[in-house]
Amino acid sequence: MVVVKGEGVREAYRAEIVAVIARWLCEGHGLGTEGVRYAERTLGDCDGATLAGVLAEPEHPEHAPLAELLVYPDNALCNALEPLLCRVEPGAEDVAPLAADLLAAAPSPVVTCGDGQRLHVPFDVAAARLLVKRLHIDRTAPSVVRAAIRERFGEGEDAVELLVTLRHARLAWHEPHAAFVADVVALVEGDVRRMGDALRWTAAFLEDVPPDGDLAGALATRYERARGALTRSDRFRDTLARSNYETMVMRGMREPHFEPEALRRDMELANALSLAVFGMPAAVDAMFPETDLGSFEGESGLRRLIGLMEE
Repeated sequence: MVVVKGEGVREAYRAEIVAVIARWLCEGHGLGTEGVRYAERTLGDCDGATLAGVLAEPEHPEHAPLAELLVYPDNALCNALEPLLCRVEPGAEDVAPLAADLLAAAPSPVVTCGDGQRLHVPFDVAAARLLVKRLHIDRTAPSVVRAAIRERFGEGEDAVELLVTLRHARLAWHEPHAAFVADVVALVEGDVRRMGDALRWTAAFLEDVPPDGDLAGALATRYERARGALTRSDRFRDTLARSNYETMVMRGMREPHFEPEALRRDMELANALSLAVFGMPAAVDAMFPETDLGSFEGESGLRRLIGLMEE
């Protein structure tokens, strides 16, 4: 794969990026799940007539939020752009010129509502720049990560989906973090859905680890924190089952709200990544298993214990 380097994106490649986005804007992309939810929650309905009425009134309190939401990048656009962005590797300095070119190419975006009505969405330079920023064009995964994905998943839809996942994660792409992500891609078992979950979890995990941090130790800490929270959650639920909420409040019992399934998922992924990448479990007690040595009573028991300690 040839990567375009230099000061900004070369004009021909910029035109290609703009063409992909403009096509999506002008061909009448769908309202999307989030758009439907927003319209139903704030406007009471998501039919074309209702949305058109809001868009036609600049003073309507929902005019700006709705116009912004209607051109929010969806998966189709992100997936269509990803191979091109990986080839070009644009930077933050390319956002403004791309937005200007996009506004010239698609001055009146079109959205298709669920009832088939097509809406023309207000679009200006600020909206174009916001759209380009939301595409995170400057967050292309490093070559070592792209190579790992290509080696395992090829260059088809599965690979593109994983690259889009990483583009929209909050990763600064420090070199040790990039190497760790590449190892996760290469070594963690599972299909593309499992890998997507693992990469999203990894991105969130790396937010709290400095570039020179101990990744194995951080995984163990993450595991132990989740296990401690799960223990507290289970204890609280047991207490609540034996008592009642009002009595516990009167006694001043307070516990933060935990989601047991989320904590178990945290533990499972921390352990899976530690085993795959570092060859050891994240659980400290798994590295130092307990053995029941029985009971020790009296002088004879003490002698037996001393003997075991000397072995």
